[in-house]
Amino acid sequence: MVRIAGPGSHGSDFLVQAAAQDKPRFVSLLLSKGYDINYQDQGGPSPLSGTSVGGHEKMIRFLISRGAEVNRKNNGTGGTPLMAAAEMGRLGTVKVLLENGADPCLTDKVGHTAEGLTKEYHHSDIAEYLSSRFHCQQNVITAPCVDSDVSACVHP
Repeated sequence: MVRIAGPGSHGSDFLVQAAAQDKPRFVSLLLSKGYDINYQDQGGPSPLSGTSVGGHEKMIRFLISRGAEVNRKNNGTGGTPLMAAAEMGRLGTVKVLLENGADPCLTDKVGHTAEGLTKEYHHSDIAEYLSSRFHCQQNVITAPCVDSDVSACVHP
């Protein structure tokens, strides 16, 4: 038996973990206790990004129906749930996120789009799917870092 009180300083991590592990009853319980559906610590994923990595499409739909921000950027990388799904090769998840308003043309802090990440990680099926429907411009940083908010730099 676990007794859950209201949200605390570390308690919201449980929500991210429960969503990422596809535990709908635990997620529902935490949300009923007032936990923030869009919570993320300084560099970690939101519940929606966490479950997008795992490809849990039913959980993704549930979180979005409860107010999860489909285009919320990760505080560390600037990546979105769509980018997380694309990077992991989750075509079904990519489609669910797009059906629910995910913007395929957003870029992370380095300038990658979801399509760019699929190419980098060799998920050609998703890259083809995205490129045939959207015409997004990727703008990957190739110059030395001058912005301290950029988490990674690509040097020629």
